[in-house]
Formats: sequence, C-alpha cells, structure tokens
Amino acid sequence: MTHFSDSYHKIQQERYENKEIKRLPTGGKQGVFSSHEERLFFVLYYLKTYPTFDVLGFLFGLSAGHAHDHVTFFMHVLKRALADQDKGTLKNPVFRRVLRVVDELLAGLYRHGSKMRVILYDSLCSVAVRAGL
Repeated sequence: MTHFSDSYHKIQQERYENKEIKRLPTGGKQGVFSSHEERLFFVLYYLKTYPTFDVLGFLFGLSAGHAHDHVTFFMHVLKRALADQDKGTLKNPVFRRVLRVVDELLAGLYRHGSKMRVILYDSLCSVAVRAGL
C-alpha cells in the first residue's frame, strides 16, 4: 500500500507544481475515497469487472464523468506505483506486460476481451501482493 500512497502524493505534488491544481488536498471535506485502500480497490475493481462508467459511478456514488476521471487518475497512480516499486522488475515479462496493458488502457483502448482483463487483473494482483501495495 505504501507504493500506491507514495505515488499518489508524488503525482499530486507534481500537479501542484505544474499549476494543474491550486492547492494540495490537506483538509476540508473528504472526497468519495477517504483512504488509499479505497482508491486502489476502486481501480482494481474497474480492471476486474470492466463496468461502464455509468455503472461504476452508481456503485461508488459518483457521476459517470467523475468515475471516468477517477479511473484515469488512479490508473496513472497505479502505473507509477508499479514502476517505482522496483526498477529491477522491468526485466520480468509479466511486469512488462502489465505496464503495457495499463499504458493501452490509459491511451483509451478500453476494449479488451474478457481473457485479457482476467490476465491483467491476475497480474496486477500478484504484483501488488508481492510489492506490498
């Protein structure tokens, strides 16, 4: 879990420095996802079940647009967490395949067959467990 939360904070800091956001989220009203565990569960749930954004938003109390925004952002966080987890694992073919599929999903290629989604989810879960995400 520490790799995911560290990546989340790094990306937020970069967004603040690039003036994409005006202030870092420190206080105020809690969002829909109050913990990093919930954020990770949200993106892994999306990768496992691959629902439409309307259904995903309904299940998590979001609009379809916000569900899309959260999936896109948390996919970037997950990709950073996996890449930062261990630079040496890039030699692992499973890890490279996971990163390639995450890149494709981020590029907007959201139409993979169910077999590819199962492979992706299983790979992400095994990498996440080994990495302590």
